[in-house]
Amino acid sequence: MQKDNSFDEQNYKILETQKELITHSYSQAMAYTNLIMLGGFASFFGLWKLTEPYLLKWQIFLSALLMMISVTTFVVFEIYKMIVNGRVAFSLAKTVEDPQKFIFNLMNHKAKVSKITVGLQRVWYLVLAISVPAGVSAAGILAYSYVFGLIRLL
Repeated sequence: MQKDNSFDEQNYKILETQKELITHSYSQAMAYTNLIMLGGFASFFGLWKLTEPYLLKWQIFLSALLMMISVTTFVVFEIYKMIVNGRVAFSLAKTVEDPQKFIFNLMNHKAKVSKITVGLQRVWYLVLAISVPAGVSAAGILAYSYVFGLIRLL
């Protein structure tokens, strides 16, 4: 009996297309998250200036510590991601060095990128789990002191 390979080939093509879609979606999600995070950091420092007269010393130090944790975590991840993306770009450039092995090299490159993407996703979730709560807590301290400063003025 002859084995039907068309089912396996079709599933392989669907799987590869799905992997590319996931990688693209992940990249878009990271870009959007970066935009939101940068907007949050900018807003925090604007709020800091507005609330400064109403902050107690412990609020200044605690909000600064929390924001430092948030920003540092985010920036370190972005540096890590920049290094990884640079290595991926160099790897892609190597795929065209030998035209005879281009398809083989490209397939190996795609497999590496897929593994790297999974690793980056795990780190990204960890970074978000640290950076977002720390940043929101820092902003919460500012909002708390601003609201109570306004109440005292009334």
